[in-house]
Amino acid sequence: DKVIPLFVPQCGKCSVCKHPEGNFCLKN
Repeated sequence: DKVIPLFVPQCGKCSVCKHPEGNFCLKN
């Protein structure tokens, strides 16, 4: 089971990281 924390490390490359309101990195 995957647990999604409130804040995850962002890769800065995926669309979610680049979005100002995104705090879920797709690379995780």
